Amino acid sequence: MRQRTHVEDHSVHMPKADLPKLAYSIEEAAVVTSLSRAFIYAEWQAGRGPNKVKVGKRTLITDESLRSWLRSLEFRKTA
Repeated sequence: MRQRTHVEDHSVHMPKADLPKLAYSIEEAAVVTSLSRAFIYAEWQAGRGPNKVKVGKRTLITDESLRSWLRSLEFRKTA
């Protein structure tokens, strides 16, 4: 019979609320920006949306990309 060895867990355990959000799902990005998912998808169709990162089946938008894209919206001229 194999004897189990104890492995200590040295990882840092922090409450989730204390961790900065580094990436958002499309739904989360829509919520935090108060924009619709349809608007974000339309922006991607037009080649202007925030950069996407595929992680497995998930599509994520990094915090940095989302902030940069929002700044670009400020300078866009509306018709």
